[in-house]
Amino acid sequence: MHLRRLIAFTFFFFSAFVLSANGNDTSYIYVHILHGSKPQRNCPDDSDAYYMLGGKLGGHVVIQLDSFDYGFSYTTKHVHPFARKKKSCCAGVYECDSASCQLEGWSRDKVTTIKIPVSPAVKKQLRDSMVKWHQHPPFDYAFFGMRCASTAYYLLSIAGVFPKASKAKSMRKAFWPGAFRKKIMHVARKKHYAVTVHPGSRFRRWEGG
Repeated sequence: MHLRRLIAFTFFFFSAFVLSANGNDTSYIYVHILHGSKPQRNCPDDSDAYYMLGGKLGGHVVIQLDSFDYGFSYTTKHVHPFARKKKSCCAGVYECDSASCQLEGWSRDKVTTIKIPVSPAVKKQLRDSMVKWHQHPPFDYAFFGMRCASTAYYLLSIAGVFPKASKAKSMRKAFWPGAFRKKIMHVARKKHYAVTVHPGSRFRRWEGG
């Protein structure tokens, strides 16, 4: 019980930092990276023994604009190995979720958050793209194709956070969330972006230590 209270207490302050942007701070976007993980052997807490797709090479990446998180995911049981061109066969879905609900769902997970200053014009450009993609996903979700990390890299290259990149380059640069995290952390250190790390449960082995 004490451990659960400590996790909830830590997460309260983590959320307070991140959600300060909701509806008020119009000059920033937030990038949230859920680290890949595996349960510890003989994990004593069943709530930490869940399976994560990809294990330590898994995870997820979303971009927060105001009070919403946007991230690329899939709707089928199995991820397509290669992208399908026929729209009726595509499994990609560009999700839009409440930022507060998303972070609450990740309260026991290791999450790295980067606070990035952007101009109003760039923020509008990102919002327009994300809203459009939420309504009509522009491509399929595939293992050797665009996924959550590469899609975030592609969008942030348009925003000027990364050098301008094509979809193919984005796939190479951010093939999985851990690779994306290393790239954006390099930029964060160079440009002095604020970074917070929610540590996650000690009963799981997290990518990145």
